[in-house]
Amino acid sequence: MREYAGYILGLVSMVLFAYITSFYPQHSWTFFIIYFILMMAFTFATTGRSASRTIRDLEYVKGGTKLLEAKKHTVQKAKLNDPMLVQELKGQSALLLLSFVPVAVFMVIVLVPGLRDAIMNGLSGYFRGMGERMSLFLSYLVFYLLFYMASFGTSIITRVYYSRQGGMLVIPSTYTVTERGIIIDGRTPITFPLKNSDLRVDQERRFVEIRVRAPLSGGAPMSRLRLYHPQVTQLYKILKERLSPEEG
Repeated sequence: MREYAGYILGLVSMVLFAYITSFYPQHSWTFFIIYFILMMAFTFATTGRSASRTIRDLEYVKGGTKLLEAKKHTVQKAKLNDPMLVQELKGQSALLLLSFVPVAVFMVIVLVPGLRDAIMNGLSGYFRGMGERMSLFLSYLVFYLLFYMASFGTSIITRVYYSRQGGMLVIPSTYTVTERGIIIDGRTPITFPLKNSDLRVDQERRFVEIRVRAPLSGGAPMSRLRLYHPQVTQLYKILKERLSPEEG
């Protein structure tokens, strides 16, 4: 429901932007500033709730008995011995860059007056005879719609890619496993038991991978937390014992 609400909010905002820009251009910047402030306030409120929960879980996991710890040099050494890692990260990096393309193109069009005017004049040609303001409104609406569709398209591509890969790959530089959970890079906790998660071990490449049906980074709906360690069998045994009963 939250995802659908985001799509609806995006469409409504798009229509409002086009309407204000066309019929009340003198108030455009005021409207954009108010919209930006409201979005930032919503983001801070959401982030605040999430941060308080993260701090609480972090303290809880830290309070458990330490079972295993991987320092930065340990993880880095294991990663260097994985010949397939570079190729895996290339695809993910390219996808990350792709997600910024629509925003970059939009900003260039908005900030370059000649380019923006040329595009708007081209679009307005399709709505001749509908009145100056209505023609301008429909032109802006199509312009914003094209940007929205491009952003939505990259979102779909990202979702499909991560779905086929089993989630976004997250590799911590350091991590600590206690009897209560895992602390990733000293700031992100995952509590035990591991609910709705799958484990995969690769003895040759020296890692245990936890597929978590929750975002750990980048907002992806599913994540693959990859833990590199020289004693990968020991790590796998610790985590396997801490799967939730219904999953394990």
